[in-house]
Amino acid sequence: MFNCLAIDIGAGSGRIMRCTVSDAGKVDLTEIARFPNNSREVDGVLRWDIETLIADIKEGLARGAAEMKPDAVAVDTWGVDYLLLDKDGNRLADPACYRDPRTVGLDEEFAEKFGRERLQRLTGIQIMNINTLFQLYAESRANPDYAAKAEHFLFVPDYIAYRLSGVIANEFTIASTSQLLDCAKADWSDELLEAVRLPRRCVKPLTQPGTGIGTCDFSGVKGLEGVPCVMVGSHDTASGVAAAPATEGRNWAYVASGTWCLTGIESPKALATPLAAELNFTNEGGVAHTYRVLKNLTGFWILRGLKEDVAKEISYNDMMAAAEKARKFRCFYNPNHALFFNPESMKEAVDEFMRKSGQVLPETPAEYIETFLESLALLFRRTIAEADSISGKKTEVIHLMGGGAQNSTLCQYTADATGCTVMAGPVEATAIGNAMLQAIAIGKLDSVASARRLIRSSFEPEVYTPRADCAGQWDEAAVRFADIMKF
Repeated sequence: MFNCLAIDIGAGSGRIMRCTVSDAGKVDLTEIARFPNNSREVDGVLRWDIETLIADIKEGLARGAAEMKPDAVAVDTWGVDYLLLDKDGNRLADPACYRDPRTVGLDEEFAEKFGRERLQRLTGIQIMNINTLFQLYAESRANPDYAAKAEHFLFVPDYIAYRLSGVIANEFTIASTSQLLDCAKADWSDELLEAVRLPRRCVKPLTQPGTGIGTCDFSGVKGLEGVPCVMVGSHDTASGVAAAPATEGRNWAYVASGTWCLTGIESPKALATPLAAELNFTNEGGVAHTYRVLKNLTGFWILRGLKEDVAKEISYNDMMAAAEKARKFRCFYNPNHALFFNPESMKEAVDEFMRKSGQVLPETPAEYIETFLESLALLFRRTIAEADSISGKKTEVIHLMGGGAQNSTLCQYTADATGCTVMAGPVEATAIGNAMLQAIAIGKLDSVASARRLIRSSFEPEVYTPRADCAGQWDEAAVRFADIMKF
């Protein structure tokens, strides 16, 4: 019997999940607590309310520990955002939110100065203005001495682990989202640290996922005394991909779906090739010394905005039922276009894209939702084909995990668009992966392969196969989609 508490924080809400593994080898999940994760403007910068988040985490952990003392605790969060601490371990400011506009355009400015191809070959990371590298570049441009009082540089899950355990450490998978690492060495790049004026003293040796860093005595939460604090795949997608119920010997890709849909393949080494750089793929750290060769695709962030704008008065299920009856393949858009990053109105952003690309506008609320689903499925098709061209392998199966696994229309469209079998689930992949890596860290499981076998036996996926009668329609749509991707 094993039980642990997984802290899983997204860029909108957080929760505490209890994961138990019975002696019979059955994995079970229970939600202990759920709470919002909010950002707000402070002195002109959008910042996360980290102290409220810590308080909510501790309250949830206390509730979980009172019910059953856990064998371990660990945290995962979204990527790229960070804190600077002084020599006494106090934060200099709340972490800025990656959606703050201060970095707009600075990715291109930095890449031009440093050398775009050189940057991509060095880091293996997709150039996006949200990356930590460009956030720090923004700080250094505004104030060259911004890190003068800093002694420690921590990503958000590193900081939460520090508040629980008192141990300061940088975990590998979350650090890899920053574009501050040399992917060939799997370590910090001194020239990039220097380029953004972050002192080398601030960063720590990288800790691999599945490593214990201490105990939770420092947390002050009753019931956690002596409980191991573990670093898992601290980037939520790393823990999510760890939970992919993949079968060895088959070529598989994944879609870790949520606010973002991180789409790609698992590789035993970084694929920081000229082709990967040309296609703007990222090589983020994975578990068990792997890399996640992927693209960050804007996902259900768009659907959430469209629901608010065009379908606010109806339920999610009714909205999806209406979309299924809407006209098909009328118009498409690139979900990753800058218009959809943080618009005041998602509907207006869609309309503007249609006008820019010379397409008709959706005419009904259902068509806005249908267009989103088709466009996202086509973007999956394009991205997985690109990943295959980088790896030299042909994807046979797509593991679509996270919240999107519950959207049967998207799952079927993904199968139809790609020609691959789609295996949907587990929905709670991130929390499950978090828990499995805790089990590895404390010796309850011996490997990620063992964890995946356990997950396959506990969570039966929903299987979607491509429908032959619509393959031609998706092929035609993909040609049109390739044209609109130029805008």
